[in-house]
Amino acid sequence: MNLSEQEIVFIQFLRTLNFDDMMDACEAISKESKEARRNGLEQAYLETNPVSAAGWIERSLNLDKLQELLGMANEDYRNMIDPPLEAKGEVQE
Repeated sequence: MNLSEQEIVFIQFLRTLNFDDMMDACEAISKESKEARRNGLEQAYLETNPVSAAGWIERSLNLDKLQELLGMANEDYRNMIDPPLEAKGEVQE
């Protein structure tokens, strides 16, 4: 896979962010996802425009996926949210 210069810069920057930065970014994306879902459900309920309602729901799902991938791409965030399991045979005292 070839990465553009912009993608490389983004990845390098993403690696510098700490847990709090990533939490804020993920929370902002989550907020927008919930708003998009609400808009889609509202339009579906009102039966005003099913194509638009589906678009809002799709946007919400895409934002959810973006939030997940963004968070898991940052080592600090990943270690706090989804820490690696203890190796077998290690005993906690």
